[in-house]
Amino acid sequence: MCGMTVLLDDGGGDEDFDVGDGIRMLPPPPAQCDGGVWGARRGHCGCVLWTLVLLLWNVLLLLVCVGLMFLIFSLILLPAALLLYAGFLCHSR
Repeated sequence: MCGMTVLLDDGGGDEDFDVGDGIRMLPPPPAQCDGGVWGARRGHCGCVLWTLVLLLWNVLLLLVCVGLMFLIFSLILLPAALLLYAGFLCHSR
């Protein structure tokens, strides 16, 4: 893992990587991280930029959902509701 020291000692730890007859798993390579376990820290401008990007993404997703809801209502549900309303108006007399 990042930030942890990995001992690559070949002192009898082969039984951990044996899977079956003739199949041998390789140990994972050691991680190379310069900024620590969670990566490099972002500055204030980077945090503000990512906040704005996420905010715009959420607003765009909200607009797409509302537009899809309006499209479904106007194309499918509104004509059916109008026909049902007209049927009640005509046959209620």
